[in-house]
Amino acid sequence: EGTVYYYSADATPLFVMAAYHYYRWSKDEAFLTFIYKNIVDAMEWCINADRDEDGLVEHGPEGFLPDTTWMDSLYRGKSAVDVQAIFCYALLCGSKVAGHLNDRERAEDWLRRHERLKRIIFERYWNRETRFLNDTILPDGSPLVNKTINAVIPVLFRLTPAEVSEAILEELDS
Repeated sequence: EGTVYYYSADATPLFVMAAYHYYRWSKDEAFLTFIYKNIVDAMEWCINADRDEDGLVEHGPEGFLPDTTWMDSLYRGKSAVDVQAIFCYALLCGSKVAGHLNDRERAEDWLRRHERLKRIIFERYWNRETRFLNDTILPDGSPLVNKTINAVIPVLFRLTPAEVSEAILEELDS
């Protein structure tokens, strides 16, 4: 039917991020305008990947693709923290692009979604006992309590409170 699957949960939001950063540094407005429909399509694809409407992108076999995170040799449940962080930052980048191109409705919607997902990442993944972000959410909605390098991705995109970022970086440094 014309659908192309890349089997990569993060490639689509990474495209939005790359387009935003390319524009930010090049100021190539003609290019940004030319690819804007692709950015909109990419953002809609990501938004639609939240099949159960819990605010998190599904990527595993419970979603619409086989497990498609970069750690394909490790079961990542339905919603890995790094995928959520990448999508969350893509929402912010997409919002800035839409705002620049005077698409106020999308700019506001994507910014609201960014703020909501940022809050969800902290609420659903932060483990107060281990002082670390859990790696993933399982199909039953419970967190998989384990520590992986993926916890640094929300830190990288400044999606976590300062004290959470510090705790994660301290743990990774030890």
